Amino acid sequence: MLPTLKLGARGDLVKVAQILTAFPVVDGEFSAEFETHVKNFQEDHALIADGVIGAATRAAMAGNAPTVSTKKLPRSAYALAVQLLVGVTADGIFGPKTKAAVVAYQTAAGLSADGIVGPKTWAALITGEKGDEPGKGKVLNPCVHYLQWDKRWKNIMYSNHGDRGQNIGNSGCGPSSMAMIMATMIDSTVTPVEMCNLALQGGYRTYDSGTGWGFFKYVADRNQGFSKFVKTGSMATALAAIRAGALVVCSMNSGDNCFWTKGGHFIALCGVDDSYVYANDPNKSSHPRKQLQSKFKGCMKQAFIFYKEA
Repeated sequence: MLPTLKLGARGDLVKVAQILTAFPVVDGEFSAEFETHVKNFQEDHALIADGVIGAATRAAMAGNAPTVSTKKLPRSAYALAVQLLVGVTADGIFGPKTKAAVVAYQTAAGLSADGIVGPKTWAALITGEKGDEPGKGKVLNPCVHYLQWDKRWKNIMYSNHGDRGQNIGNSGCGPSSMAMIMATMIDSTVTPVEMCNLALQGGYRTYDSGTGWGFFKYVADRNQGFSKFVKTGSMATALAAIRAGALVVCSMNSGDNCFWTKGGHFIALCGVDDSYVYANDPNKSSHPRKQLQSKFKGCMKQAFIFYKEA
């Protein structure tokens, strides 16, 4: 969903708001001119004209948005808005990759996965609501917390070429994050040790940088207790999945002044509210850690979503 936006904000989500309120300049700057435009939009929709894009204005934007698909408005500013929301290349052309990202989002949000962005999908993307259901506010799904540097396993070698300098403590964040989800959803006895061994067995331990992304689908495919697995680069899809009760391993970069990492790192995403995301970090003892959604969007490289069998 869109966060609250006001004068001084900038970025892709402001571009989305500019498109959905029919502002003539889509530059991502919440300028004084755009503030005036928002006030006019609010007046036109019988809202309090304060120039701040909050819940009521988001709902009006979603309700005003046209249906977009490969057949309807396939090349348009509205297609661009969809792309900015679901995290694919934003070229304004609703093609196969955009449709696939929309289907992934709809699947995560529990919507009809038809790849068509109609009223219910717009409502979910813009307001965080599923159809006519009220928003859920804060959702914090249960999730075991493991530390990769726990003394029980931090010095256990995790290397595909016998390098004793590579251990769970310094390079086991991926299997440790996966172990959190396994222990929560499948088997409470699973620890980072078993997940590191599985990564080695499957050939997903990289030579020097940690664990390959393919490991997470490998785990999902081996465990029938997971009802569904989705890989996505879209924060919106990941957060919709959290609201649907899923847990998510996220690959993070050094954005936001190295909040999560100085290089690459994996965490277990487990919560969301109107402004923040919440995640268990295998490298930090305090949990869950929270970060503004606007910051998290710039840090998340890829998300691996796990749903538990009902």
